[in-house]
Amino acid sequence: MSGNILIVDDSPIDRKIIRSILEKRLHDIAIFETDGKDTDTLLKLNDISVCILDIVMPGKNGFEILNEIKKDNTLANIPVIICTSLNESQAIETALMLEAYDYFTKPLSEEAMKISLPLKVKNAIDLKQRSDVIIYLSYHDKLTGLYNRRYFEEELIQLNDPSYLPLSFVIGDVNGLKLANDAYGHEVGDNLLIKLSNILKEASRKNDIIFRTGGDEFVMILPNTTSTEAQHITETINKKCSNQPERPVKPSISLGHATKERLDQEMNIIYKLAEDRMYSNKLKESKNVKDSIILALRNTLKDLNHGLD
Repeated sequence: MSGNILIVDDSPIDRKIIRSILEKRLHDIAIFETDGKDTDTLLKLNDISVCILDIVMPGKNGFEILNEIKKDNTLANIPVIICTSLNESQAIETALMLEAYDYFTKPLSEEAMKISLPLKVKNAIDLKQRSDVIIYLSYHDKLTGLYNRRYFEEELIQLNDPSYLPLSFVIGDVNGLKLANDAYGHEVGDNLLIKLSNILKEASRKNDIIFRTGGDEFVMILPNTTSTEAQHITETINKKCSNQPERPVKPSISLGHATKERLDQEMNIIYKLAEDRMYSNKLKESKNVKDSIILALRNTLKDLNHGLD
């Protein structure tokens, strides 16, 4: 088991005690500490698996910090174990209502130091790891590892903001996938999709987001990208496809792009424009791709027949 632990407590002595207990009982952990002033930053920068949070602190108290964590979608699945010297059931009840994972009270008993606290932390780390797997699978395409349609639909809402303008879409539809599946089997078709997803990744930049939104459909969202820059990316993708080997199936994808330049332009209209341009290109390109797949299949069969002679 491994994980990153954040201890949030205004008392350096209490932080030291908790750190010592955990380092003695748990292995492969990294521990971060704060008095509460930079909790949000430490949580986001250090892939925290569990947060141990004191309730009574000057300035912002533990209830306030816990509430902020649970309202932040990027942090909400981090288990939070609260600690308090208050022997009031009301404090514990309030924390649990704010979705704290567990709790313990200070001063720590000998049993808590040896067994209870390390076990609570271990279980919380296990929960976080299982939760991360579930979240990953719910937002990613299993075959290609790209984001899926569910994530795409959520990102559309988040990206409808002036800070991302101009915002460009590149929409792609794989050419000849059904024919490849029929002619060579689904393993070849799957490999074709994986090759194309890798080409899209190679052509993308740091802030670009790539999705597989359907069986043979891909979408790239390009923040702060002009129409000219989006066109350059489509040309790069096409060039990379043309440099791939012919057999068994040469990767090919029809592309269309469009750019949202003003906030008052509706996202779905820009998306539809990119999609229409993609379908227009597909009408021109798909016949050539099908012909090349059929030719490659004939050559493969010819080679097999020669091998039998």
